[in-house]
Amino acid sequence: MIDKAIIVLGALIALLELIRFL
Repeated sequence: MIDKAIIVLGALIALLELIRFL
């Protein structure tokens, strides 16, 4: 359950980085 939370958090951060890069 914690691992899934880390994956979701990482994906969210990656998405925010992608939006900011664009």
